[in-house]
Amino acid sequence: MEEKLNRPIDFVQVPIEALYQQSETFAKLVEMIDKEGYDPIDYKFISSWIPKLTGFEQWLHEIGIKKIKELYSIGN
Repeated sequence: MEEKLNRPIDFVQVPIEALYQQSETFAKLVEMIDKEGYDPIDYKFISSWIPKLTGFEQWLHEIGIKKIKELYSIGN
């Protein structure tokens, strides 16, 4: 993302308590993945359910960079 945005991105670790304040379900999911890991994602199988599903790189190229740049411009 830094390369596509042409700017550095600072890593910020969000405390699990902050996640619980936003969504208990999401916080529990994050804890589970942190503890147990996750199986490799079967994109072919998932895309049979959701044909428009893209990988991260494709999303970033087609949609994401524009949206992220918009957010940066709002914050500055």
